[in-house]
Amino acid sequence: MRTNDATRNLTVEECCAPTGSIAEPAARWRGGRTIGPWGTAVRAIAGIGAIVAGVAVPHEHPLLDLPGASSNLIGVLVGLVGMPLFLTVAVRSRGRDAPVLRLGHGAACIITLLTFGVAQFYPVAVFVTIGAPLVLLAAVGQNGCELLAVPNLVLRRNDYLFCLPFSPIDAWEHRRRALLQDSSDGHTGKSNSPTAVLRG
Repeated sequence: MRTNDATRNLTVEECCAPTGSIAEPAARWRGGRTIGPWGTAVRAIAGIGAIVAGVAVPHEHPLLDLPGASSNLIGVLVGLVGMPLFLTVAVRSRGRDAPVLRLGHGAACIITLLTFGVAQFYPVAVFVTIGAPLVLLAAVGQNGCELLAVPNLVLRRNDYLFCLPFSPIDAWEHRRRALLQDSSDGHTGKSNSPTAVLRG
């Protein structure tokens, strides 16, 4: 059985690589969006669900019961203002012309573990910190991790952090879209390169 050269050596990192970056302007949907309908829907649902879980679900006794840990007001302020501001300042401190970040699975796993740990102490703040940027990403149509959503928009950067489960969904949507486009072009007598099919 023959295998297409464009997909034969596809690695895990390539499978879930960022799409719609500055280097790949063609990988965009209508309106310049870098995520498709599925990526938009899962971000919106997950974001709203996280906010509801943080604000509507009681968190009366977080681990160690630290000051402000059970306060919805403090959690919302941290999630909507404090953490986005902190992350934006942290990214800006690298310098205006700093190289674009491309962080993969290892960094994503570390950040996930840290987030899970902090959620045991300040659950409302963590849920809102995750949920609000996901809704923002769904609204503006940008891919990547929710933690970099505000810094990227404010600083006009394109930093990327691999994000489960959204990055694999984005990669799948782009490949599916490219294959459908390639099939359509084939019926009309046009041709696409293997690279275009892989990247979307």
